[in-house]
Amino acid sequence: YRIANGGGSDVGQVTITVSNMVWFFDANAANAGDGRLSTPFKAVASFVNDGSSGRGNNGHSLYFFAGTYTTGLTLLRDQRVLGEGARATFAIISGLTLAPFSPTITTGGTRPVLSTTVGDIIRPGVNNYIRGLDLGSSGGTAIFGANFGTLTIRDVGIDAATGDALYLNVGTLSGAFDSITATA
Repeated sequence: YRIANGGGSDVGQVTITVSNMVWFFDANAANAGDGRLSTPFKAVASFVNDGSSGRGNNGHSLYFFAGTYTTGLTLLRDQRVLGEGARATFAIISGLTLAPFSPTITTGGTRPVLSTTVGDIIRPGVNNYIRGLDLGSSGGTAIFGANFGTLTIRDVGIDAATGDALYLNVGTLSGAFDSITATA
């Protein structure tokens, strides 16, 4: 930036570090966005979760407004998948305190539904937290994880009409599901 007054001018640099990143998804948005609260992703397929700069990374939260999302999701370490159907405040489910005058992020509403027709719906990384959503039919497994550390689940339902509900190998499952239905 450049600052000037009657005594002269000077150039300076400001560095802003963004932490506690939250990516937003709204299947009912008018347009596909870039993941900000004001312009959420419309589809999971638009989100790149590979740990690169400016993309989903370890420790980030993913917040889903009510709607249906039809692409699977592979999580990174310490990520949180949060849905509008969580039965607690955003501050509680995210572990974040929003800045004064921030827009309200709703919870306690209709649960978003994540589903696929092929493959797994959620593949946990290590030490993930999933709350406030439903997982629908999949040609694979609703939650498929190996060496996942601790997976914490709350306010989640699974309806695996065309696949398995769970495959969890080497890790600890903490919490409880509201319902699990599997017919495969």
